[in-house]
Amino acid sequence: MNRIQKLCILICVFSPFAIYGGYARGANIEDVILLWGLFVTSFVGIFLFREKQMP
Repeated sequence: MNRIQKLCILICVFSPFAIYGGYARGANIEDVILLWGLFVTSFVGIFLFREKQMP
């Protein structure tokens, strides 16, 4: 597993907590959408790297 995959996994693990925390604090909807975009992008990134490494 390379660094980019590890970073994507960390983002996937911690983004839902950041999204919920931002929403619970009453953050702007733009901030919540930005965090959600990071979560989805990193989630897709994991699968793209996994597909690339499969024989």
